[in-house]
Amino acid sequence: MERRSGASARPEPIFPPPAHTDMVGVMTLFGKTAAMIHSSTCPSSHPLQVGREEGGPSKHQGFPSSRRRVYLVLMLAGLILAADAGCGSRKEISSSPGGMPSARRDRNGDGIGGGLTIADQRAVILKSVIELIRTAPENPGARNFAIAVDSLNQCFIDEPDGRYRVDEATRALFQTLSNPPAALTELESRQWVELDARHVEDCLLYSRITRRLTRDDRSTLENLERLFDWTITQVALAPANWLTLDPRLPQAQARPYDVLIRGLAVERGLWAERSWLFMALCRQLNLDAALVTVDPPDEQVGETLLGVAVVVDGEMVMFNLSTGFPLRDAQGQRATLAAMVRDPDLLRGYDLPESPFPVQPADLVQGKVTFYLDSSRGYMCPKMKLLQELLSADLRMILHREPSAQFDAIFKAASAAGLNHPQVAFWDMPRQIEQLLLTSPQFVASTKDFLLFFNARLELTPEMPLLAARLAQLRGDLGQAKTKYVNFRFADRIEQRDGNVIQLPRELQAVLDLYATYFLGLCHLEAGNFENARRMFEQTLTLSPEPRRDLSVFVYPHVFRWSALSNLARLEERAGQIAEAIRDYTRPNDLTPQKIGDQQRATQLVFDDPMRPLAPPRPPAPTSFAGVSFENAPPPPSPNTAPASPALGSPASPSGG
Repeated sequence: MERRSGASARPEPIFPPPAHTDMVGVMTLFGKTAAMIHSSTCPSSHPLQVGREEGGPSKHQGFPSSRRRVYLVLMLAGLILAADAGCGSRKEISSSPGGMPSARRDRNGDGIGGGLTIADQRAVILKSVIELIRTAPENPGARNFAIAVDSLNQCFIDEPDGRYRVDEATRALFQTLSNPPAALTELESRQWVELDARHVEDCLLYSRITRRLTRDDRSTLENLERLFDWTITQVALAPANWLTLDPRLPQAQARPYDVLIRGLAVERGLWAERSWLFMALCRQLNLDAALVTVDPPDEQVGETLLGVAVVVDGEMVMFNLSTGFPLRDAQGQRATLAAMVRDPDLLRGYDLPESPFPVQPADLVQGKVTFYLDSSRGYMCPKMKLLQELLSADLRMILHREPSAQFDAIFKAASAAGLNHPQVAFWDMPRQIEQLLLTSPQFVASTKDFLLFFNARLELTPEMPLLAARLAQLRGDLGQAKTKYVNFRFADRIEQRDGNVIQLPRELQAVLDLYATYFLGLCHLEAGNFENARRMFEQTLTLSPEPRRDLSVFVYPHVFRWSALSNLARLEERAGQIAEAIRDYTRPNDLTPQKIGDQQRATQLVFDDPMRPLAPPRPPAPTSFAGVSFENAPPPPSPNTAPASPALGSPASPSGG
């Protein structure tokens, strides 16, 4: 058995809180930025000196036209905000919640202060810590994470060193690996840092999602099906390298938390963001999951993504998050890896006419099958086990999983499935992302790009209302989320945190309208209000041009057009409108693997009644957005010819989908 892995670290906050901005500062920075933009566009001007060392070459020769355009719009909006607020009269927002008491033992006895025991005091502190972390995204500029970290250090100050030691089996496992996913000294550190608080923030959101989607009276498989269906319908796919504002800057791979916020993921080989999200949700059910690839003996095929394997009662159940197609056996049950090995015809369910799935049944036995584990640092830290054990029932979440136990569970289940030589490895992408968010300014810049419209506070920009609405939606407060979306959808003015009301530039408002409309559809879909969901998805089609990579920095949300059609097809199939469902499942131009899964769904419907009349075609997509015409634009490049830059830590991208 081959064991491979990498190292990991955890990112700093992607958006550091900006300093207070007065009107003089706004005007000064606006003047400097305008001068830089001018220098990048005028042949007689010097190039931008961004990132240039004395005597060294310039790393950037100016903003491309797309990036100049978005920042000019954002700066103008910021000037409007600053002018409305008035010079020096802007209201200050409370930046730091009250401090928390120490959890150290009272000198006079076992009680603390007013008679609270150590356990009582810890419970108070931990509840406050979780609330600080939960509200941090909606309080930019506050010190939520810093206060939470200080409190955690106080809370666990008296814990013996042995509680921070990695399990001996994990220690032995790491010694056998040439490149362990993390250094033992890092994992065993007593010091709580902001990276730890960020891990808690991630798991808090994942646990909120799994709690409301699963039920104790359902079987584990039924709960997994619900999680799978929610992930497929709520997180759309985009072609690789489309989610960046700068065409010269390769797209950064994203963590599951960021994938949830933006509602968009990439699935191309081991660049598998939606698969990683599903694995993170499975962890909150205390289930082990791994990304599965097959490397057939035929060297011309190459390593192919098979899907996500989840261990349920010792058996590996398979989920394909790339295509979203639920492969089932002859009895209609979700396919297991063992069934794929036993039944040579089962894998043929992934075939399309004239496009067979590249993995043959024999490849599962004769080829190399690798199971990739999540290499995120947080789940491996013993301190997370300490915290997890002390959380009250209403705050319960899975923060820790012993690497050796997960490694052994995956290997045992893979062997039981009938594989001859299964290999278990730590997946490079999670730990690479964590490292690059700490070390690569280019990667951080690309990450900021695709979260631009979710920033609660950007320097020189207005407060964007999208983040608060999206967080309410993801946390399950669908009523509050719908109210927030409706309040800024098609509104020409938005209210700021300090009470000022400003008017957004046309392009920004058009983007917010598109996001709000599509996300409203998702809210109604989750709530079971199918007619309202259908209406919102139909309106999404009227707002969005056909997605293209090379048109405008404001275009990447347009990929929601494809996912709106996919969700409409599901609703039409549910309503018995089969011809319309086939039409939308087989939509043209979609460049994502989701189209493959939807074509497989359509193929099954066609086989049920080959003589069914065709549905009328849908009206053509709009040819302009926010006053910008795309009618005569050149065709977009194929995503298959635009691999992610290795400099951004892209893992090898095997074929698959």
